[in-house]
Amino acid sequence: MNLRDDDLIKIKNTFGSIIVPIKLSEDIMQGVLFYPHGWGHRNPKLSVADRHPGENVNKLTDSHKLEKLSGIPLMNGYKVELEKIRKY
Repeated sequence: MNLRDDDLIKIKNTFGSIIVPIKLSEDIMQGVLFYPHGWGHRNPKLSVADRHPGENVNKLTDSHKLEKLSGIPLMNGYKVELEKIRKY
């Protein structure tokens, strides 16, 4: 898949999908995708998240697969598929 900066991609797995513009970086290992979690809630009660546009990456997490120590859902390490939507 010939991706370039600002291409619009769909990131999807069995739990959901999000659509985001992509930024390529040599700082991240090939085959790895990073998207910060927590933004894109569009909820005025969550003042910080509400001020930062974007998608909510929590849509890609399994709420039943819990981290042993904290008991919260695992937030990373998911396999995903990418689909190029269009040039941004």
